[in-house]
Amino acid sequence: AKNFERYQTAHLEQFFHSLDTSAKLNNIPLVADVMDNYTREIFRQNAEKYDSASRVRKSIAISQCPCKTIKVDMLKGIVSFINPAANKRNPQKENVGVMTRHPFTYGKFTVKIKMAEQMNKDNVWNGLTNAIWLIHRGKPETNQRRICDGGYIPKNKDGKDAQREKSTHYSEIDFEIVKCAQYWPKTSYRNPKEFKTENIMNEGNVMVTCTNWDLACSNVAEYVVGAMMKKIGDKEYEMHRWDTWYKALTIKTPANEDELFAGPYYYFQIDWQPKEIIWRIGKEKDKLKEVARMDYHVTQIPNNQMVLAITQEYHLAEWWPGAPFSQNDVPFPARDLQGTVFGIEIE
Repeated sequence: AKNFERYQTAHLEQFFHSLDTSAKLNNIPLVADVMDNYTREIFRQNAEKYDSASRVRKSIAISQCPCKTIKVDMLKGIVSFINPAANKRNPQKENVGVMTRHPFTYGKFTVKIKMAEQMNKDNVWNGLTNAIWLIHRGKPETNQRRICDGGYIPKNKDGKDAQREKSTHYSEIDFEIVKCAQYWPKTSYRNPKEFKTENIMNEGNVMVTCTNWDLACSNVAEYVVGAMMKKIGDKEYEMHRWDTWYKALTIKTPANEDELFAGPYYYFQIDWQPKEIIWRIGKEKDKLKEVARMDYHVTQIPNNQMVLAITQEYHLAEWWPGAPFSQNDVPFPARDLQGTVFGIEIE
């Protein structure tokens, strides 16, 4: 009876990623701990050492045993999730995460968390993307977004020939912390002189990427295509959409990886309001720094119900042009990579 009551009243549950099994890694056949003295030179040597025939071709996995990669400490009031270590018999990269069970429309979502580190002392990436995000929940027929006169492009469709829909249930607002370039490719800039080069291999920075999935609804005053500077509130941000039909708008802000993930905890906040979204981060809740902001002039703000998800994922580097490390060249993890949630506040 107690277990059933806990099931009914629990605020969190395990998050299971939807996996595209057609998208397979072509990974080096090596299990190693990147966080333990795995230098850039070792990374380069191993990337060149293995030809395509000797690589491991398989999809990124999710747990086949619910709660195996989730730990709950009732005394401390914390929840931990683990990307499990691989082994030579079954080399595997496995996504993991937790999510809230009760959806909200609007609110200030603040997470106090210690996420797994992403880079070692030589700034070599271990393959993880850390994410705090909001995702639609509820029955599609009863959790629709507002009407878009020009139509939304459904999440499972792409391109200018995609059949648009007046309304949709899909919505998503993201923090994704990744090792990638701060600036977008040269082709994204109308004025080529705005493009900047950078030495991202040697830097200790990662990118705090903040995204609103507006599903290419252009029913806004200043629809952004390519890389464009926009002033929202008191700050100016470089916003980016890959093309007219791309379904998400993104802002990237550099941050020191050690500051985000080497300390005892860090705060991430998504402030989702009817007319704007603000992303903030910081070491203390009362001293958060704004790293991105979008309003209804540049993107369609979702108005349906969403839940909060917290995940550690093995993203493909190809999703972020300019990334210095390929996921295929990152070894399978030799040790567990753990994240711990200390608290979630929804105001």
